[in-house]
Amino acid sequence: MPKLSQNITLESELQEDPAVKKWKEADKIARKFSGLLVKNVLPFAVRSFEDIDLSTPCSRSLIKFLTGVKQLKLWAFKMLDSSGKIPNGLFMGSINSLGDYDECMETVVPGYFRGQYCILDVSPPLPERRPFSSSDSMIREFINITDPESATAEFLTFGNYYYHLKFRSSICVPSTCNVEDIQKVVEKAVEQIGIAFAVTVPNCETKTETFLLSNSEIAILIILGLSLLLGVVSTIIDIWLKLSAKEEFYQAKN
Repeated sequence: MPKLSQNITLESELQEDPAVKKWKEADKIARKFSGLLVKNVLPFAVRSFEDIDLSTPCSRSLIKFLTGVKQLKLWAFKMLDSSGKIPNGLFMGSINSLGDYDECMETVVPGYFRGQYCILDVSPPLPERRPFSSSDSMIREFINITDPESATAEFLTFGNYYYHLKFRSSICVPSTCNVEDIQKVVEKAVEQIGIAFAVTVPNCETKTETFLLSNSEIAILIILGLSLLLGVVSTIIDIWLKLSAKEEFYQAKN
């Protein structure tokens, strides 16, 4: 009993600690904020998934993901954390934000899915490129279309570079979604935002537990195996023939 009383005392002291109270308040606020965010997004997301004809496994997994965000699940926030964001130093020439590949690939939701790392290529709208134009010069059509001191004007200053370069980012999504599903999702998201940038998903990767071989790889392994077997059999026959010849030679000599 004294030990139990001591544990209760320590627990009450811990709960009364100001730091503990602040963390509890922070957790409560985070859950409330996540809940409100998902509450507003979820109905729209469900309607959008139906409109763009997502595969059933992908739709279910994305709803599971949103529910995980609402419940402040660690795996859901790892998927958010490992996705690319707006790169630091954007106006200094940084155009890539590739997130965290390993964190995404190691994220697992047992019984449902695991993290899948997808690359996003973003191309801003541009007029037809004029020949012999310098990359350092501003595109003529973009001059004076907005406030010269605005962020948009600064962004358009580097317009000629965008003919050759793409903004590259990443997104961590459920492994039950294929590339076509993700392409539909990002196109719908860009459409809803209202910025007419072209976004493509060139590649997605996920970690597989089993090692699978393609048909061509299996065929190559079979050919190599047969070649090795043929070489071993030929060597054995050659040795046997030489030994037989020597034995016949000694018998004939004696």
